[in-house]
Amino acid sequence: MKLPISWLRELVAVDGSPEVIAEALTTRGFYVVDWAWTRPPLPGLLVARIDAIRPHPGADRLRLVTVDLGGRSLEIVCGAPELELGWLVALAPVGSVLPSGLRIRESKIRGVVSPGMLCSETELGRTSEGGGLFRVPTSGGSVPSTPGAALDSVLGPSDAVLDVETPFNRPDGLGVMGLAREVKAALAGSWQPGAVDLMLAAPVPDQRFPLQNLAPEACTSIYAQEISGIRVGPSPDWLVARLALMGQRSVNNIVDITNFVLFELGHPMHAFDLNKLEGRELRVRWATPGERITTLDGTARTLSEQVLVLADASRALDIAGVMGGLDCEVKASTRTILLTCAHFDARCVRRSSQAQGLRTEAARRYERGVDSELGPRAVARFDALLAHVAPDARIERSAFQSTPPVARVMRLRASRCERLIGIPLQSERCAELLAGLEFGVRESAGELDVTIPSWRPDCTVEADLVEEVARANGYDRIPENPIRSSGAYARRSPVERCVRAARDAMVALGIDEAITSSLVSEAENAQSAALLDRQAAHLRLLNPMSKEGEWLRGDLVTGLLRATSLNLRQRAGAVRLFEVGRVFADTSGPLPVESLQIAAVLSGKRLAHTHDPAPASPKDAFDPSGAVDFLDAKGMAQAWLARMQAGESGWHPHASRFWRGAGGARISHAGKPIGWLGELSAAFLSTWEIDQPVFLFVVEMESLIQSSVEVRTATPLPRYPAVHRDVAFHVPHQVLSGEVEHSILASGGESLRSVDLFDHYRGSSSPAGTRSLAYRLVFQDLTRTLTESEISERLERIVKSVSTQHQAQLRDRT
Repeated sequence: MKLPISWLRELVAVDGSPEVIAEALTTRGFYVVDWAWTRPPLPGLLVARIDAIRPHPGADRLRLVTVDLGGRSLEIVCGAPELELGWLVALAPVGSVLPSGLRIRESKIRGVVSPGMLCSETELGRTSEGGGLFRVPTSGGSVPSTPGAALDSVLGPSDAVLDVETPFNRPDGLGVMGLAREVKAALAGSWQPGAVDLMLAAPVPDQRFPLQNLAPEACTSIYAQEISGIRVGPSPDWLVARLALMGQRSVNNIVDITNFVLFELGHPMHAFDLNKLEGRELRVRWATPGERITTLDGTARTLSEQVLVLADASRALDIAGVMGGLDCEVKASTRTILLTCAHFDARCVRRSSQAQGLRTEAARRYERGVDSELGPRAVARFDALLAHVAPDARIERSAFQSTPPVARVMRLRASRCERLIGIPLQSERCAELLAGLEFGVRESAGELDVTIPSWRPDCTVEADLVEEVARANGYDRIPENPIRSSGAYARRSPVERCVRAARDAMVALGIDEAITSSLVSEAENAQSAALLDRQAAHLRLLNPMSKEGEWLRGDLVTGLLRATSLNLRQRAGAVRLFEVGRVFADTSGPLPVESLQIAAVLSGKRLAHTHDPAPASPKDAFDPSGAVDFLDAKGMAQAWLARMQAGESGWHPHASRFWRGAGGARISHAGKPIGWLGELSAAFLSTWEIDQPVFLFVVEMESLIQSSVEVRTATPLPRYPAVHRDVAFHVPHQVLSGEVEHSILASGGESLRSVDLFDHYRGSSSPAGTRSLAYRLVFQDLTRTLTESEISERLERIVKSVSTQHQAQLRDRT
């Protein structure tokens, strides 16, 4: 919202520079984001009178204009289409500099020398675009507008214009009057006599104009006025200049007055050419489905039954509160107008504006909530201005329909103000501050009964009045009080700490986090459930938006595979994604079950390691010699489980037609299955149009929550050396390496610190039906150095245990 200081001072008498006024508005919630003078200095430019106009001999669109500079004449080449003898215009002679920085030089244009330039509105910095040739006003300046006078002195002092950011809940701030009310209260000003008359004026309708309001729920009041004797033409200079300060171009005298009232009072109004109305009557109604109207912007629009319109006997004339129709536009031929000023429901106007994609100054005000009692005063202001601009105009008939306003009175307690604001305020002080904002205040039993003005629809509860008191008293006067925490502090729950640890562990492994939709299709849910062998029933939305998202996800597989497919279509060299989130299952109880799950996918090239062959190019981020395989995926999973401090985890075969080859692996923790790992089958991946290997890792995190947050005690580094021994066994094919490892740990005693499988061999040197598994054992005691006999004894126990439990044969020992 633009706020010219000169316009402000016409309404309210206040002391203070533009900076002081800007500061006062900002501290009260109306942020002044910028302010500037209306025009830059124009040194060297002169007032010139057009004495002669003749065609340019070498160009059809150019003319030679002879101008008088008060005793001397110049002939200027000019391309402006609108030129008339006697006009006073702005001349930039040779050597002068325009606001854009352009220095005027003598130039030859199509063979004719031009010793200067006649300036447009844009070239003088008065408008950013669309301005025609500037005409010097004949009055209103500091000196008479005579040929040869300096343009700066004729135009008078520049005006300051504030750019005010108006809160959405303060529609009164979209008018100069509303901002003037705030400035008056902030700087202890007073209303000018003319402003008082403006706020009290209201016409008396004769109720003879045929007006029907068929939608009183959306149009609570409407004023219609028939005015004859209209002469449509250019607006006077003062009106054009005032609208220019608001960034509004002049249209004609009638439309300009409606725009003037819009900016001054914040209330839209519209004028129709009454002779274009069938039946010369007005109706407020809902549009019929498919009804069409061509708006003032020249666009043909189709309306729905949810759009409110102003109409005559047969057709819509105006989208109520948004934009008028082109058919009844006020033009030069208009002699009788119908002026309308209505109060429309904010939601109705917002709906119409959004549906038609129209953002207008009128809609901007209506959708925030225009003052419901301002209409008659806006009409009176229009009539007063029309009497100056078109003295022959006369009011023929008028009508006014309105729902009687209901006074809003709320109780305010001073104790409530003190509690919420934090400073002691007596009832007298609260009453004084609210009265300054023109709230009606009456004391009753030590409390205040406050009448809410019609222009403040945002005040609905007592806390709103407390905010007004705090705002009027000054936000800067609210003391700073430290938070009284009594030593309390925020602490993450075990679930939050587990989720954070899971994310940190995945990111540390070089895997990127994805956040996918929790809505999937029925087929996707069924496929992923079969993959993970999950039997829980799924949940369907009552009102799904699409077939692809009508079910709540039962796991995280679908979302990650969607993301993988998208990345591969974008030619990503490798995909390494994970997600932590909630999954849903229906247990036929009052509420569905939400459980925490983490899933990760790996596909494409694997990250290069120090032991990998050198890449083809130093710039390659991935090793070009190979892609991710099962061991890469398992290494990632084991590293993640270790970072989660999950302790000992079991790995077991898991067969399913959706896993490739021999199947995937099921992961257990504390004897309970918690996850899956494996390569997905080509048939399963075809659903997402993925044609390369993808490895999937899924873990149910509920069982890890407690172990991931347990307090770990640190032990000092051992002072005594560790002893390494390697042992290898020929074991039957059906025996899992994890089972062998478990037997080694169980029989090795407390001094056995770790067991690592470092070799897996299957070939002719192994007995039929067996394979070779080699393990590295680390023995270490925290209190002394182990002897060779003690280590040999432990190895003998280990060999005996593995041989007995798994029908294994010792292959080698070093």
